[in-house]
Amino acid sequence: TAFSADFRKGKVFLNWSTAREENHAYFNVERSANGQEWETIGSVREPVFNYEAENGEEHLYVLEDATPPVGAVYYRLRQVDQDGAATLYGPKNVNVPDRSGSVVLYPNPARDQLWIDHPVQAAGFEIMDAHGQRWLSGKLSGESNAPINVAALPAGMYIKRELNEAAETPTIRWVKR
Repeated sequence: TAFSADFRKGKVFLNWSTAREENHAYFNVERSANGQEWETIGSVREPVFNYEAENGEEHLYVLEDATPPVGAVYYRLRQVDQDGAATLYGPKNVNVPDRSGSVVLYPNPARDQLWIDHPVQAAGFEIMDAHGQRWLSGKLSGESNAPINVAALPAGMYIKRELNEAAETPTIRWVKR
């Protein structure tokens, strides 16, 4: 009944649902960089959630592509029946930005947590307000999706600055709600 592909937090999240499944065995999720040559990146046999809908039972499925290639990426579903017959759904197109060498903060504005996708090795950071007063500091591990608790900060404009002696790093402005 639905199929979507969305890029968030450095991954592509694929979600789909079905209203009726007869003779169903599994789904293969396929990926392509050109829309012509496809590779299977995962198989899903069971839905993550079932619920009663107006026209019967609805089944919800999810798969994450944790390592999507940069650029335009296409995804499609191959629904395979128990007898081996297959039906294709899609494709869906997602644009994956090149984030190598860049630091991404989200959400912006932030409320309780500020997430940092940080592609380089461990580095220190500090959070300052618009007047230069330091509110937070710490060390990033170099792993993606490292959260910083900003719930106690007052609402306003802030600057995240990386403390890295090896390279000059830009500051990133963000807003706390």
